[in-house]
Amino acid sequence: MNSFSYPNYELFAGPIADSDSDVAKLLAVKFVLELFCETSWFGKVGLLVEVDSQVVLNWFSSPFTRPWRWWPQLIAIDLLTKRIGKVDFSLVDRQWNALAYGLSRDGALRASFFKAWW
Repeated sequence: MNSFSYPNYELFAGPIADSDSDVAKLLAVKFVLELFCETSWFGKVGLLVEVDSQVVLNWFSSPFTRPWRWWPQLIAIDLLTKRIGKVDFSLVDRQWNALAYGLSRDGALRASFFKAWW
């Protein structure tokens, strides 16, 4: 039996559209969670992840809004957040998050991800 309880949501007739930028943000969040698990902060502090897409935040908060094609990535994010323990997601305006926007834009052009250690 699944221990996760779904709140009551109205079902909508028709698919929920996603864009390439939403998918890129979804994959970036997954990457950030994986990276955080490898740092020395893992297990000591919580994590705040700022996202500038309400669509992506809806995917995290409501399983009923999740596109089927991204379900494996969203399940992986669910497992990572459970592993970390305390993860909060918040909506941030893209204008106030210029550094992250620039990194995500430049990262989308890369053939592969890289990890930085400090």
